[in-house]
Amino acid sequence: FLNLAITADAAISANRTITASGSTINADVEAVSTITGSTYTATISPGESPKSMPTSAVFDYYIANGTPIAYAVLPNSGKIENVLLSHSSTPYGATNQNGIYVISCGNQDVTIRDARIVGTLVLLDAGDGSTITKSVNWQPAVANYPSLLVRGKFTYELDTVALDESKAGVNFNPVGTAYKSVTDVDTADTYPSKLEGLFYASSDVTIKTLNLKGVLVGGNNIDLKAAATLTYDETFKTTPPPGFKEPPVMVLSASSFRQVVD
Repeated sequence: FLNLAITADAAISANRTITASGSTINADVEAVSTITGSTYTATISPGESPKSMPTSAVFDYYIANGTPIAYAVLPNSGKIENVLLSHSSTPYGATNQNGIYVISCGNQDVTIRDARIVGTLVLLDAGDGSTITKSVNWQPAVANYPSLLVRGKFTYELDTVALDESKAGVNFNPVGTAYKSVTDVDTADTYPSKLEGLFYASSDVTIKTLNLKGVLVGGNNIDLKAAATLTYDETFKTTPPPGFKEPPVMVLSASSFRQVVD
């Protein structure tokens, strides 16, 4: 973290080290190894036990239950732009009742901007330049499902400017995809540029600007280059989605076996 103010209402954790240079960290901080650097305003806890991380199988459920979107149908070199993508609306083909959409990127970039998403987007083998930018309003369609799963690297550079239907030329709350229980037929509404849900990338995560309510998980380094506001949602702890919970430990019950003598 370099010359930043980072605010979170739950702990920032790392399975290696945390280093802050010229920054103010307004959150509890946990690391398996050392915690070094500038101003920490809350509790710091080096020497913590490692957190369990998702395995490569984290994508399996969503691939099996998702609806494919061909990378070739994304215009302008992989842009998801000026669209509503939800369980009942997509410009890319068939809808998915749980809002799960899977794109095999072939190491090509995907840029998500000026869009509303109500669902789970899965990017497989995403290019290193894949990003969320400009104005995006995003929630999962199923409350405890992830919003974004990326196999690869990902960058967040979210504007604070509201998502504007009139500028996008899109009605982002038609019948079938309400916003706060409201639908309409016009293009006169605006929406906060904000991410909600669980956002995961299997490799490096870069944060240039971010306003997120939920959980952010990076499989490797997380590099914060600007101020970020993170609001924790314990939904993903109390009812973790497929791929984010450990399998139950099997134990023998005394009444479930018996000795057999030949």
